[in-house]
Amino acid sequence: DPQETAAAVTSVRAGADWLWRMNQANGRFFPGLNPATRSPLDADHDLRQALATVALADAARFTGDDRLTARAVQSVMSLLTLMFVVLYTRYQSAVL
Repeated sequence: DPQETAAAVTSVRAGADWLWRMNQANGRFFPGLNPATRSPLDADHDLRQALATVALADAARFTGDDRLTARAVQSVMSLLTLMFVVLYTRYQSAVL
């Protein structure tokens, strides 16, 4: 049904736009707010960051939106940088 397809595409675009807005300048996604204190959540996990990155990349591929592609690439680079730092630090502590 073309009407259902159009609704699904609109939903994908809305979700992708939300992910785009939640992606911060450092390439990581905002983890959320504690509604009681209106402060950012402390529970930021790399796996959640990676899953949000995959979702944004999928939406970018589906929509063909270069803006989403750029954000997804930025997020991937942020995760790769983090992994490099973690591995390098572990290597340095193992060698010393």
